Amino acid sequence: MRWPALLSYQGDNELVYIANQSAWELDPDLQSPHFDEGDRVIDSNGQVHRPVESCSGMQLEETDELCSLDRMIALVQAHMFEQAGATCVSKIAAPNIDKLMAMMEAMDEYDQSQKTAAK
Repeated sequence: MRWPALLSYQGDNELVYIANQSAWELDPDLQSPHFDEGDRVIDSNGQVHRPVESCSGMQLEETDELCSLDRMIALVQAHMFEQAGATCVSKIAAPNIDKLMAMMEAMDEYDQSQKTAAK
């Protein structure tokens, strides 16, 4: 598993940015057994993992599936359109998965700052 990663819910355009193993393990929402069979966590290598419940919490089980950069860009575009309704999301591009993850990290930080400011 190469962090950071993106959680992709089956049938939903929402993505959750997960910075590292600690963020995965310490987030109560990510550790509750609410995942559907098709939910996936895609790491920075494009490796797809399936969240599975174990006696020590939610674990990530590696699958044989790899997610291409083009597919990950499409997921991020759908997420951004869902979040902001921005029509220019089709122009989003990244030369590699690391740059795409940096973009998602920046969006996550912005979202967190907005939530903090609203309190």
